[in-house]
Amino acid sequence: MGDFSSPIDAALAVRHPIDFMLAVAALDERYAGEPFPDRPDPLGMLGGLGVLHSHVEAYGIEKFLAEPEGAAFDQTLAWCERVGAEETADFLREVAALYPDGEVPTDDGERYVVLEELQSVRPRPLRQLARRYAGAMDELADRMRDWLRAHRAEVERALEAESRDAPPRRPKPTSRTSTAPSPFS
Repeated sequence: MGDFSSPIDAALAVRHPIDFMLAVAALDERYAGEPFPDRPDPLGMLGGLGVLHSHVEAYGIEKFLAEPEGAAFDQTLAWCERVGAEETADFLREVAALYPDGEVPTDDGERYVVLEELQSVRPRPLRQLARRYAGAMDELADRMRDWLRAHRAEVERALEAESRDAPPRRPKPTSRTSTAPSPFS
């Protein structure tokens, strides 16, 4: 990559969807280790959608659901809608429909218990949905790229405000928020 005038330019220059989403999620390094729902808007959205994308691309939706980030499932769905990633939003809605009352629990343990049940059913419903929505993560990266171009000034203002008023970096958590084991540990 060449010399870019801003981190946004550098992120937008990344062509591969996975690398692009990682670059977007890392636009403000001060939030490394900070839960994305706790980050200011729109930086939380950028990080949250980056986490969704990386988890699903590397391990499947099961990874997102098994990790603490899955507690913000509803917020992540709203962010997909916000950036116009309708296929991804549909995918998440169908995932949620597999949970009791169509709601993904915010409690890590409760969410994980249902995830284990879903993984024991044959054929595996989450894998079937992943096959049906195979293009969802590429669509998410495309819509995020479009959104970032259209809302560049908003993101720049958030980055500038955070550089002035940045909170002290919190250490990364050393343990999970639930006692339930993760299949990805």
